[in-house]
Amino acid sequence: MLRLLGSGLLGLVGILGLVLVISALSVVGFDGQARTETMTPDERSQAVMLDQQLIPVTNAVAEVTVESDTPVFVGTANGVDVRSYLSGTAHDEATEIELPGEISHRFVAGDEQLASDPESRDWWITQETGTSQTVRLGLDSDPQVVVIAAQEGSLANTKITITVDAPGVVPMALIGLALTVMIFALAVWLFLSWRQDQPKVAVGGSRSRARTAEESR
Repeated sequence: MLRLLGSGLLGLVGILGLVLVISALSVVGFDGQARTETMTPDERSQAVMLDQQLIPVTNAVAEVTVESDTPVFVGTANGVDVRSYLSGTAHDEATEIELPGEISHRFVAGDEQLASDPESRDWWITQETGTSQTVRLGLDSDPQVVVIAAQEGSLANTKITITVDAPGVVPMALIGLALTVMIFALAVWLFLSWRQDQPKVAVGGSRSRARTAEESR
């Protein structure tokens, strides 16, 4: 009976392990990267604000990729400075980041132009201008806010994607899968061992003895 109970318990542990492995691989994939869907800002926005703290991952590196038909400014800075700079300006603000999933955002109404040229501010940690840019964020470092600002016109044709590189997840998932297979194998062995030790009923022999007894009467 103990072997039967052990087999059932190991089977449950194996199922739980398999669920965890599938969940991990469904998030990062076999390339070890989790990506959001592409975000397109509101056509009225002059800037987009992405808070690093919204990324639901730690011990990893995130990349914010910005693609645009026209040059845009991309910078990182302290959240207090960014909010002060964008106050009163029409912009999009990320409210939730799902990996994999959408970058939820809300439009904040305001002026249709920036208060000043973003490059004129001296508190940027990093800054760059171009049509194709990537900003790398260490998710265990001091939190930063990414700002994408229009140099000319709006950000209507700008596409923003966030990718998180978590290379350690895939090896751990594969190790977990191997352990899960071993657990299932042990569960099957315990069940077969218990089944083999069960008393065997000779059905055919019992019927023959019953028939012989009837004939002797």
